Amino acid sequence: IVLLVIGWRRRTNRAGYAQVLQGGAVAVLYLTLFVAFRFYGVLAVTPVFVLMVAVAALAAALAVLQDGRALAVIGALCGFAAPLLISTGSGNHIALFSYYLVLDLGIALVAWHRTWRSLNLIGFLGTFVVATAWGVLKYQSDDYATSQGFLIAFFLLFVAIMLMPLRAGLATHEKPLPTDAWVQGALLFGLPTIGFVLQHGLVRDTEYGTAISAFVLAVFYIALATWMRSRPRLAAAFEGSLAVGTVFTTLVIPFALDARSTAGAWALEGAAILWAGVRQERWLARAFGLFLQIAAGVAFITTVGGGTGD
Repeated sequence: IVLLVIGWRRRTNRAGYAQVLQGGAVAVLYLTLFVAFRFYGVLAVTPVFVLMVAVAALAAALAVLQDGRALAVIGALCGFAAPLLISTGSGNHIALFSYYLVLDLGIALVAWHRTWRSLNLIGFLGTFVVATAWGVLKYQSDDYATSQGFLIAFFLLFVAIMLMPLRAGLATHEKPLPTDAWVQGALLFGLPTIGFVLQHGLVRDTEYGTAISAFVLAVFYIALATWMRSRPRLAAAFEGSLAVGTVFTTLVIPFALDARSTAGAWALEGAAILWAGVRQERWLARAFGLFLQIAAGVAFITTVGGGTGD
């Protein structure tokens, strides 16, 4: 608390030093709460959890007020670690993911005011790494409804977070921002990838469940690309969204059709994408179209070979 007070008082004349003091104070508060709960038992799980949430919110508020990215990162890391540090092993996934949803909403609120893509990446990794681990170790079929709801909510929230740093000037002809492109790419391509993997785990026992999921994602990303098309500031995101939508369109086919039909559909899709790539002079589209042609040939030969063997 003393470090917080001194850091706050020094925020105007020694900003860097003040933020270091406040970051250290936040870390010490988290450690104190953890030790009080885990080693000495002077705090029960509910009050220590509430206090950890309060410390995370304090760190986010201080970060926004002082434009201190490091403070926000420290608060986010501690916030995501809090439920893991104080876990009692009850396996209450609704409480866990409700807390992470609130934490991610806080990150979205910060993203509305500050362009800190590294903070967005921490939120994305913290949420989906824990979600994947829980899905592998703890998921049961009875958890489907709540798990599906949380997955959709997290997916839509991080799509919004990805777009928030570019919200200023969307209707203008400003050029795209080049900064932190790798972080933006991690969200643009990593989010649908891990989201589809988790969705497949949820619907793998449902007939055509994976095909329907791929179709919904394809429609979503193609619609998103259509919205971005007339906005030059989102040129890179438009290209990425269109590519993701195309990939999911391709994935619908093998999950919905047999091998022979898949070969024919891929051949037609590959020819269409190749034609569009030549017309628009886009080497990536041409390469993907050729890849689909080759994949279609391999699928057809495999099918014919299997039939001949029988």
